[in-house]
Amino acid sequence: MIKGYAGRVLEVDLRTRSFFFAPLDEEIARLYIGGKGYGTRLLYDRTPAGIDPLGPENLLIFATGPLNGSVAPQSNRFAVICKSPLTGGIGNATCGGSFALGMKKAGIDILIVKNRAERRLRLEIDGDRDAVEFLDADDLWGKGTYATQKLLSRKHQHAVIGPAGENLVLFAGIVSNERIAGRTGVGAVMGSKLLKAVSVRGSRKLDMEDPEKFKAYTKEVRKLFEDHPVLGESMKRFGTGGIAMPGCCLRASFLSRMPTCRAKSSSKMSVRCAGVANAASSAASTSLVGKCTASSARSSGSSRIFFRTSDGTTDRAR
Repeated sequence: MIKGYAGRVLEVDLRTRSFFFAPLDEEIARLYIGGKGYGTRLLYDRTPAGIDPLGPENLLIFATGPLNGSVAPQSNRFAVICKSPLTGGIGNATCGGSFALGMKKAGIDILIVKNRAERRLRLEIDGDRDAVEFLDADDLWGKGTYATQKLLSRKHQHAVIGPAGENLVLFAGIVSNERIAGRTGVGAVMGSKLLKAVSVRGSRKLDMEDPEKFKAYTKEVRKLFEDHPVLGESMKRFGTGGIAMPGCCLRASFLSRMPTCRAKSSSKMSVRCAGVANAASSAASTSLVGKCTASSARSSGSSRIFFRTSDGTTDRAR
């Protein structure tokens, strides 16, 4: 088996309340590196065309890759794959939190959930005992994702839905801790199966080819992240919103390391950004900053982005 994988797929049938473990397909794992690719291949192979995304025929697949459970940056993220009720096509969403680590410690690379339960339930999976419990979830139904997780066992790692998923909102997500798999309506698919939560636990350790070399390389990658103007600066201060800044603001974040924040491109488009460089080094807490103006021989325009300062007032760059 490829190092980094646990080597097992767990398939759960909610209708019959049965389950079984199967070996991970090494050929597919090598061809589609990572959980998103493996899960998408499974969805393609096992679901016929034309199925109802909110029907029992749809699969709900939780998938991890070879880095999950390691010390690599971003290795806590798992993928959820299904036919999307929002688009009708392949749906996938990724999520942080602790659920991916829980799956790997349980010795599970891929979790396939099929069919629909006859009544509301939740799953508790113990990888050390190779056991799956089908538990009543009536007491959790209607509760939000935070409240649900607080009521579940602290010995497990959880992936849950809230009222949006229960009521089949087409863009509902699946939550692990405070993170969310928020794309393509995967939470609605989980709700359509009357599945409130999946909880996993275990004590298995990840088998790496050369742990010491891996740790050394991971340090190099972390240093690259820390020095990156977006991943190491904007993401740390502004979260995902740092990625959503207009391109000239991101460029300014990079140029803020230089004496001037003015640049001209080969297309004679000049970009002038103000506010980003100062905001990046300012002690004030902001959620989004920047002012961008662009001009060329043929067109000109401007955009203003509002931001909230640490004293709660709303302002905008001028």
